[in-house]
Amino acid sequence: NGNGKSAPLVGVPTWMSAPIDVTAGETLTLVVSAAASSASSAPSIGLAYLGPAGQVLTSVSLISVPLTTDGLTQLEQEVTLPAGVVQVRVILLGFAPSDLRTAGTVVFDDVGLFAP
Repeated sequence: NGNGKSAPLVGVPTWMSAPIDVTAGETLTLVVSAAASSASSAPSIGLAYLGPAGQVLTSVSLISVPLTTDGLTQLEQEVTLPAGVVQVRVILLGFAPSDLRTAGTVVFDDVGLFAP
């Protein structure tokens, strides 16, 4: 839930999964059901790419949730993993990190990462 506070100052509601073993070059489908009600900025879902030592190589935003949905909406995006990636973590962001006055409600459900 948004609280009217500045995301750059107080942070963004975030959830990150445990590491998931993957293979570089592999194509996966990220799937999530999300609901938003009058969100002040777009919630998003992405991946953190991890190297062999568990270090974060980079993170990417893959799915942007509409500011308002009609209940839970299933969203999905295919991604091909770059060289050097051995694990990923799924990242859910409740609001954009630049949102100066968070407002609205966001719900994530049924998050999955699947090989075709």
